[in-house]
Amino acid sequence: MRLFVSMKIRDEYTYYSVVHNLCKDGRIDGSYACASKLLLSCCNKGLTITSSARRAVLSGLLMTVSYQAASKTHYKIKVAFECNQWRN
Repeated sequence: MRLFVSMKIRDEYTYYSVVHNLCKDGRIDGSYACASKLLLSCCNKGLTITSSARRAVLSGLLMTVSYQAASKTHYKIKVAFECNQWRN
């Protein structure tokens, strides 16, 4: 994460790889929450999200945190995606 934070230019592939690796390392507490925050920041910047990354984060939140956290994150992703559609 320190390397990701220190990067000046972050593209879609960088976000995807960090989110994917955080989900793979789901044993650590809070990794799915961190991955969901990264995913939402990617959405808010207008970058595209792969469906596999979205599914990994949502299913991880569902398994480790709660149904409410997963549905709230899903709603935020949906709203950010729709807002980006209107901007373009």
